[in-house]
Amino acid sequence: MKKPLLHKLRILFATFSPYRGDTREATNGNVEPMIAYFAPRVSVFTLVDQPHTGSTDVVPFIERYKDGKQLDRRTLNRW
Repeated sequence: MKKPLLHKLRILFATFSPYRGDTREATNGNVEPMIAYFAPRVSVFTLVDQPHTGSTDVVPFIERYKDGKQLDRRTLNRW
């Protein structure tokens, strides 16, 4: 049986979210629903998340998901 075309796609999603420490706050808009919908349906889902103004940190995070599971989470190096 053929896999749906959607399963072959790779998606890059970039957004801003408020953070406290290393934790994304609940008022992050549509980030969690996007992860929940796309991560299990596409081959690779990559999230670039910039902490919103007023967060405790200012360095962007990169999260990668494959088959609905988070592979890794890194901070974007400034240099």
